[in-house]
Amino acid sequence: MTISKELYKVTLYDFWCHPLADGTTSFFTEDIEDFQERWIKCGVDKGRVERFLRSKAGELVTDYHETFNDEELNIVQRDTCPIYDEKEFVLGNVYFWVSSATGFRVWMHADRIEFYFKWIKFKQEYLRVAKVKALGLNECFYHRAEKYCEFFPAECECSPVMEKLPIENSFVSICYLLDRYFSNEAALLKDTRKFIVTKRELNVLFSNFVGC
Repeated sequence: MTISKELYKVTLYDFWCHPLADGTTSFFTEDIEDFQERWIKCGVDKGRVERFLRSKAGELVTDYHETFNDEELNIVQRDTCPIYDEKEFVLGNVYFWVSSATGFRVWMHADRIEFYFKWIKFKQEYLRVAKVKALGLNECFYHRAEKYCEFFPAECECSPVMEKLPIENSFVSICYLLDRYFSNEAALLKDTRKFIVTKRELNVLFSNFVGC
């Protein structure tokens, strides 16, 4: 049975996208006040915060180029969303790549990752969104003697020994991250029946991580 719930969509400029094809990225939250408080604590630029507050107050404001002030790019949007399904997944001792839009890749390890997925319809868009909690998260480098590599072991000719360098011990997303679009309701429902977490989801979600 499909339930409905009020959600907020926050559309922000994507600083991690390719410089030749810049754009926006979207996040979703059930509590806009909690999102605002935790997001600002992450060290957000003052001008960006001012634009967010104006949009939240009802003004049409985007975080993109000023000439693109249209409703679809409005920073804060609200809708009563059908929730088609919700699922939790837990992975332990996980190694995965995180890639940027420019092709830079980082090999990561996490002791434990917890996912909470929702399949929703926000306005006219069918979406899969997720919250993520990562414990014992580390960036991994490979080397042998003086030779240094940043490759997956199977791709590295120097039979590397792994060395883990801590970035932060843990992260938790302060909102739902956009994971995937669907063309229609039927495609979304099909995904709810067969979905499992793969390295694709790890790459997408950690590339768009918003956490404190």
